[in-house]
Amino acid sequence: IMDLHDRLGLGRPSFVRALPRLMAAARAHPLLERFLELDPQLALFPEMVEARFQYEKDKGREDLWQELVKRVTNLRQKADKALGAPATQVAVITMDGDEMGKLLLGDADRIHARWQDVLHPDVDKDVQKKFTDTFWGDLRRRSRQTGPSLHAFISRALANFNHHIAPWVVEQEYGGRLIYSGGDDLLALAPLEDALPMAARLRELFTAAWLVDTRPDVHPWSWLEDKGQWNPQEARKRFQPVPLQASPDTVKQLIRRGRLLPMLGRSGRISAGIACGHFKTRLGLLFQTSHQLLDTWAKERAGRNAVGLGHFSRNGIKTMYGCPWDLVGEDDSPVARPATAMSLNEAVQEITTGFANRQISKALPYKLARSAVLLDPARLEISPEERLALLRGILNKAVDGTALPARLEAAILHLWAAGYRLGAKNHKCCRDSSGTEQGCRNKQEAEPLAGLFFCRYLHQQGGTP
Repeated sequence: IMDLHDRLGLGRPSFVRALPRLMAAARAHPLLERFLELDPQLALFPEMVEARFQYEKDKGREDLWQELVKRVTNLRQKADKALGAPATQVAVITMDGDEMGKLLLGDADRIHARWQDVLHPDVDKDVQKKFTDTFWGDLRRRSRQTGPSLHAFISRALANFNHHIAPWVVEQEYGGRLIYSGGDDLLALAPLEDALPMAARLRELFTAAWLVDTRPDVHPWSWLEDKGQWNPQEARKRFQPVPLQASPDTVKQLIRRGRLLPMLGRSGRISAGIACGHFKTRLGLLFQTSHQLLDTWAKERAGRNAVGLGHFSRNGIKTMYGCPWDLVGEDDSPVARPATAMSLNEAVQEITTGFANRQISKALPYKLARSAVLLDPARLEISPEERLALLRGILNKAVDGTALPARLEAAILHLWAAGYRLGAKNHKCCRDSSGTEQGCRNKQEAEPLAGLFFCRYLHQQGGTP
């Protein structure tokens, strides 16, 4: 194949040092490095070789093209048998901090600090004792606005995230490609199966109160070095959040392992937009859609601190869905029992695995859609508890009474209930602003089962964890 590429003058446009996965493979054998420099479409996909041959004007090279099609087909057959078909789906991830301006301006709801919290305890006691009859007593209880020290703290936390955490997580823990990371913004590419777990990991570290960097001397781009290694499992052990309820001894043991990094804690919130599609999908369209999923679905409709998920088919955008990172809230209290409470990432993985293990059929979303016609959020106003009971009954009917594992059932109900809340919010917004329900009944705008259809897509495209 490499010889035929040279004879046809197809060149070597790929750069193995662009991705840690390719770099690791290239180091395994000198022949692999040369092969990975070829255009992957013309080295792995025989149908792409045939399509390229249609533009060939020199009929004297027809035999070379036919031989290349034969060789690539042979390689694919053997590789598919040994490894499975190559993945064709990619994801664009856009992330942005939520209301960081309020944090920088010292908004009371974000800072949660009063003057009495920052005064020395002895000074505070003296103020209480000597100035109870003056305005100082009230001043102590007032919110403390931001200052140079808080600005410096936030800048330091964001610098740690952008220069150390984001590149390490994207390229070392998950083998993606970081395009941009600055301030509270991030843009990255990732394989389909890594997109949501990677975004959830970034959010976990962004919102941690304290992190311990167990390998502070290793820079994020170390995989580019000649002796650098790429091991995602080991890489995920580097940054460890310090549990808020940890004992002093546990905290001391963690700190001894490396450098302590202050992060934004409960005041730090971040949302994400994840657009997925075939690698032939126009990249500009994926970027544009990821921003739409972030700004419109995650921030505006899901209420920030959320994720917008969407995927493309050959006919265009197929699903768009918004949901909080944590599927636990006031509306979820009947579902969010301690044994079944889970994050969005956990719920998606649970359902995707359920499809893969045939615990639920691929037709389930369509069965639920047919049975749930009477639960139109634009028409039916019921309490969360009543809605949950109806959803559980419809789910039980759709699986013909088969008892699903408790965690899988909870995951389905979590995503479905979140979809209904999203649809109800869209309906209310549309009704209040224009006085009509026409736009709110748009299937793409308010499809309660979009989350479940997205999980089905992940399973079909090999995104099962």
